[in-house]
Amino acid sequence: MQKTLVCFVVSLMVSSFVFVFLFDTVNATGSPIFVNGDNTVGPWDGSSGHPFRFIQDGIDAVTKNGTVYVFAGIYRENIVISKTINVNRTGKGNVIIDGRGVGDVVNISADQVTIRGCTIKNGTCGIRIYNSSGSIITENTIRDAEYGMFLGGVFDNVIYNNNFLNNTQNAYDRGRNTWDGGYLHGGNYWDDYTGVDGNRDRFGDTSYRIDGAGSLDKHPLMKPFTVPPVANFRYSPIIPTDLQIVTFIDMSTDFNGYIVSWFWDFGDGNTSTLQNITHQYVDNGSYIVTLSVVDDDQAVNHVSRKISVLNVGPTVTFTFFSPFLPKINDTIRFTDTSTDIDGTVVSWSWDFGDEATSSVRNPVHNYSAGGTYQVSLRVIDNDGVSDTATEYVTIYISTSPGQDFQRSPLFDYLIFIFLGIAIVVIILVIRKYA
Repeated sequence: MQKTLVCFVVSLMVSSFVFVFLFDTVNATGSPIFVNGDNTVGPWDGSSGHPFRFIQDGIDAVTKNGTVYVFAGIYRENIVISKTINVNRTGKGNVIIDGRGVGDVVNISADQVTIRGCTIKNGTCGIRIYNSSGSIITENTIRDAEYGMFLGGVFDNVIYNNNFLNNTQNAYDRGRNTWDGGYLHGGNYWDDYTGVDGNRDRFGDTSYRIDGAGSLDKHPLMKPFTVPPVANFRYSPIIPTDLQIVTFIDMSTDFNGYIVSWFWDFGDGNTSTLQNITHQYVDNGSYIVTLSVVDDDQAVNHVSRKISVLNVGPTVTFTFFSPFLPKINDTIRFTDTSTDIDGTVVSWSWDFGDEATSSVRNPVHNYSAGGTYQVSLRVIDNDGVSDTATEYVTIYISTSPGQDFQRSPLFDYLIFIFLGIAIVVIILVIRKYA
């Protein structure tokens, strides 16, 4: 019995260890890998807190379809990529992969590899691709090599927005690959391109021919490519009125430098060059606000957003003047006292409660019968917003020779109050002297 219990405990411990090991392995599989050449003393596990020192270590550690994020620095190594992964620069500054003049700086032999944001220099080939399709090479500078890029008999790789500088031969392509990102993104910058940009669309008017099988960069860049800044902003309040001051806050970023200028267009004819600004719209409506930013490489980006500015409607009030206890046929003067703090009142509609109306701002009116009437005034401002107010007017029936005096409801109400007060006074007097 004791022996069986010991075996069970040992088995449980081993199972737990295996489970923990497998759990940790699965978690590691989906994790990105980080590389930072400044981490010279370790530890090195590829995490953001303990990044690898060398790019090749990160490539070896990352799983298929994973990403290696490389921080700025100079990495003197030759790297080999034989699985589907992404190698991206992260943070500010340049990632320089220096092959030290020996062999290929980057060698790719897997499908769907992405290389983004690096300077690749000083080798037989800056990048050599073979046995690969679907790879993307973008936003890199490839320089100081015998061949900037050399592609064997491979197909369907995409190379765009790179700079080819000071290579003996910028590129050689034995297959059929795409060397530009279309008119939207453009192609690559070639330091030996001699074409012109007659229509000033930033692209050469003639294609750049890649040696080998005759591939073309149909949209060669006229200036070296630089990653543009990302324009962004927020504002508050989100739905302002034309009486409120709107605060605009710049939230733009530049991953490989810094922003040097800002230009705001508020959509109402007003502009500003401050980074953060306040602005008040003088009238309600919808406006397109555009922020344009320029970075230290003179790259430009802009963003536009629609802002809706609400109108503040009018506040309607009115007064009326009449004789004390107005009677039938007495003249009553109505006076509009409405206000519109962000515009003007342009229309008045009076309803006197006896089927009579008026559109005059300050009308007069006579009532032909006694009673209490509900008088309303509706005003409309210059933006079409309205407001309505109501007051009550009581008209008393007058006496004349040969006619009996007829009391109005208000008169009866006053008599009732007077009698009530009199009764209370009488009771108090009787109690005092009883």
